[in-house]
Amino acid sequence: MTKSVIKIGIVEDEVLIADSLARNLSKHGYTVIPYAIDYDEAIEMIDTQSPDLIILDINLEEEKNGIQVAQYIRKNHNTPFIYLTSHIDSDTLSLAKETSPSGYLTKPFHFESLYTTIEVALHNFKKEKNTDETVVLNTGTLKEKVSVKDILYLKSDHVYVEVFLTNKTLLIRSSLKNLLETLPKNIFFQVHRSYAVNIDHIVSFGAGIVFVSETEIPVSRTYQQELLERLK
Repeated sequence: MTKSVIKIGIVEDEVLIADSLARNLSKHGYTVIPYAIDYDEAIEMIDTQSPDLIILDINLEEEKNGIQVAQYIRKNHNTPFIYLTSHIDSDTLSLAKETSPSGYLTKPFHFESLYTTIEVALHNFKKEKNTDETVVLNTGTLKEKVSVKDILYLKSDHVYVEVFLTNKTLLIRSSLKNLLETLPKNIFFQVHRSYAVNIDHIVSFGAGIVFVSETEIPVSRTYQQELLERLK
């Protein structure tokens, strides 16, 4: 992924610092999403803009701080983030560690250190993403442990979902929505009310369709633009 298509989100309540970050990251070749200055703006930005990496100030001057933003990221998204802080007490540091950030930077910082921290964070995230993650699927009679990378796509059929793997198909009693909640959000994407696909297995796409392996899958207009953004 080239820098120009790496989207970076910034959560920083000091406007001068946020402006400086956005300006310098843009000059360095990254795509910078309009920054957020508090918890609510941060959640909206993360949910709607899907950044590839987030630079997150721990000490937001409000009731909900950067650590709570990080907790939301960990619960709802698979996105790396880097903490910024000017000072931090031992209790806050302990809470910050529990969120497993991809890096820390102490204010004031040199931009070369920021660029290096970003590149290391993205490299490590990509490496972790490519590890063989597994998920347990309940077929009713058996619980099967399958590799996430072997799941091609999902097809909903009333109260069941067919899970198409590289070597077999499993029938799971679940809604498509509930099953998707158990799978990595950065890999699986719903393209139709009845279908979700493993993005890594898309071999080609066109107007209203994608091909996963040799299977043609419909893409609803509702999901088409976001899918194109995800495939960039």
